Amino acid sequence: MKDPLHYFKSGVIVMNLDAWRLRQIHANVLNIAQDNHDVLEPMGQDALTMALAGG
Repeated sequence: MKDPLHYFKSGVIVMNLDAWRLRQIHANVLNIAQDNHDVLEPMGQDALTMALAGG
């Protein structure tokens, strides 16, 4: 990640589901998790952070 201080905390998520689906964020998160499963810890939170940061 470019800036580790810009980190997404996934404890509570409020999102625009229409925008989430339109941008296919769910697919991007899954791809990132699959592609980086050996280095992400915790995987779900890191994958969300990377996807929402454009990674």
